[in-house]
Amino acid sequence: MVYATYYDLDLFSNFTYFLEDPVHGDQIEQQDHRYVLGGKASQTWFGDILGAPMENTVGLDVRNDDIHNGLFHTEDRIRIGTTTINSIAETSASPYFESRTKWTDWFRTVLGVRGDFCWFDVQNIVGGNSGNVQAALFSPKLSLIFGPWDKTEFYVNGGYGYHSNDARGVVSNVDPATALPRSKGAEAGVRTTILPGLQSSLSFWLLDLQSELVWDGDEGTNEPSGPTRRYGIEFANFYTPTDWLTIDADYAWSHARFTDDEPDGNYVPEALVAMLDGGVAVHDLDGPLSKFYGGLRLRYFGPRPLTQDGTIKSKSTTLLYADIGYAIDERWSIALDVFNLLDARASDIDYFYTSRLPGEPLEGVDDIQTHPAEPREFRVAVTARL
Repeated sequence: MVYATYYDLDLFSNFTYFLEDPVHGDQIEQQDHRYVLGGKASQTWFGDILGAPMENTVGLDVRNDDIHNGLFHTEDRIRIGTTTINSIAETSASPYFESRTKWTDWFRTVLGVRGDFCWFDVQNIVGGNSGNVQAALFSPKLSLIFGPWDKTEFYVNGGYGYHSNDARGVVSNVDPATALPRSKGAEAGVRTTILPGLQSSLSFWLLDLQSELVWDGDEGTNEPSGPTRRYGIEFANFYTPTDWLTIDADYAWSHARFTDDEPDGNYVPEALVAMLDGGVAVHDLDGPLSKFYGGLRLRYFGPRPLTQDGTIKSKSTTLLYADIGYAIDERWSIALDVFNLLDARASDIDYFYTSRLPGEPLEGVDDIQTHPAEPREFRVAVTARL
């Protein structure tokens, strides 16, 4: 497979209002134009080892981003200053190998290793940090699956991975960011369909990150921070008690902390703690209602820390959605979706940092910055199937 994408963004934001420039304001324009070229190829061989059936796959992922981006100081969306303009080339090549083996009727394994080779080349057109950096990582992974017994199986996964940092920070002359911070993770869980109509899974997971990305309100972007450890639990259920009714419910809880005893505290700002997503769907009805379908969905995000010392927390967010549809015939259907059915006044996301409104002290005010959830919205969709 090969692919090509052109991406063009001009985003105007103002995170700190009048903190940096009390006269013109702190509005910024983030410009990003890029061409993305990439491809994927893989080959699978089927065989056996010691009489056990085996699938071996070798593959390669490649991608190149040709980026022109800039950050500008603006007023009423008119540029009044230039912070930076960069020409960036990011290239990655990722060969991988995966081996799936069914050793017995109740035990199988998945063994894999992936290499990631990345090249970062940054040219700061208006002066500043420029340079090129190369980085490489090898990431082994292993899964052990036991079962099924009584329609139930158990599994253990472990392996290494990474996340990439902003190329402009990677080539910085002062305190450069790690290009590919390492991650180590593990998961253990159980999947079962022992109860008729019910699919359930319960998993426990652990993730260590060499470097955490944390929101910086002054710059309007994420910046690398210290190492963290996260662990949590996920419980997912999908229930079909009848042919016309589906019920699903997913719950997740996580614990995220910095592990280097940072002076500001060990909480990871904005890290989710608890969330619930569930819904009821009606479909495939009989009789005069046979052409109708619909459902309700509830999403809940619990309070989460907004500062590293954990003293400031967000409020919880609960939103309800609904939809109803009608199949006109085999080709045509019409549906009404209602977002935020109860018109809840809730936050979509919260941050805590310093900002300044006109008339406030020049040093600004530390406060919670809220992006509100969208109010109640109605959307009508007409679908044609060829």
